Amino acid sequence: MIKGKELLGKNIVTIDTGQRVETVHDLVFDPQANQLLGLIVEEGGWFRAAKAVRFESVRSFGEDAIMIADHSAIIRAKDDDRLARVMDADLNLIGLTLLTESGQKLGRIVDVYFDERTGRVEGYEATGGFLSDLSQGRTFIPGPADIQIGTDAAIVPTHVVAAMNAQRKGGIVGAFQDARDNVRDSVQDAAGAVKGSYEHAAQDVREGVTGLGAAVREQVTGQGQAYVVGKQASHEIVAEDGTVIVRAGETITPLHAEVAEWHGKLGALGAAATGGAVAGAYREAADTARQGLQTASSNVRENLEDLSQASRVRQKEYVTGRTAGYDVNLPDGDVLIRQGETITPAHADRAEADGLLAALITAATTASVSRAYSSTVNRLQGDRPAAEPGLDDRPE
Repeated sequence: MIKGKELLGKNIVTIDTGQRVETVHDLVFDPQANQLLGLIVEEGGWFRAAKAVRFESVRSFGEDAIMIADHSAIIRAKDDDRLARVMDADLNLIGLTLLTESGQKLGRIVDVYFDERTGRVEGYEATGGFLSDLSQGRTFIPGPADIQIGTDAAIVPTHVVAAMNAQRKGGIVGAFQDARDNVRDSVQDAAGAVKGSYEHAAQDVREGVTGLGAAVREQVTGQGQAYVVGKQASHEIVAEDGTVIVRAGETITPLHAEVAEWHGKLGALGAAATGGAVAGAYREAADTARQGLQTASSNVRENLEDLSQASRVRQKEYVTGRTAGYDVNLPDGDVLIRQGETITPAHADRAEADGLLAALITAATTASVSRAYSSTVNRLQGDRPAAEPGLDDRPE
């Protein structure tokens, strides 16, 4: 699909000689047939004196030039009945007002889109009107066969306006919901099972989001325009000519989708729609993951506190009834327990309160080791057999 104004000023080149023979000055559309009839290459006072190239004589609409077979493709406009009739009517589409059947103004025509293979008019670019805020003051309006072109206005059928206003939901919504639920379930399961294994929970989140991306790609491939409609664009999409197709944060309408496809930007629009939806789903998934991990972390801290409490109880049980191997002093200088005294539960509680439980354990352990050492030495000395004559016992 080509915009009419893109052809203005383009060179016309003959295939047989490779020479530039003319440039495009204007286009001639048949408003009743919705058809491009030809290109004006020499105006000559605009009417029948003008020279033209019939649409059927164009071999190709190239990026840099329009190709015709030879110079004979350039004719006088008056020699073609359809061209002569339309040009005599002096009806210019550019600037024509677009109205709905109910009398609502859609804007003014500023350009015409046509199919380069058939010449059929596919739509109009309009400015102003109630839809002008959709795309930087410019709106694409499809051109159905039953549009009525008059001398003062073009009447757009009701069904076209209804399609432009429609806000349909794409089938991907369910896919997002399912994938998000899967992520939530996997993170909660990970948090409950691992209790503190952040790496395991994060892996589950990554797998869930990867599944979400796969679901999105499958839906985009299968639904085309239907997929993007009703979604929110994550970023701005701009056509090659600078026209903004959709702004970041806007809800994508059938009109946006139609314009994007004509500009070859449907894939980019799908990515914008996918980006907005995935971003939302991913944020929910990430929030769910964080909640799960926070719960797991809280459980771990509680378990560690329980273990720490249990450990302190066991430590106090260990020291109670043992003998202190040396004096243990309190932070204020007072003596908690003196060397040789038996440690009581009161001693243990006070040591815990003042952060001296480890010191009390060391004192108790030192005394136990000392007693064990002394007992062992005494036993070894008492059990030692009489020495037999040896090298040291030999008479001198």
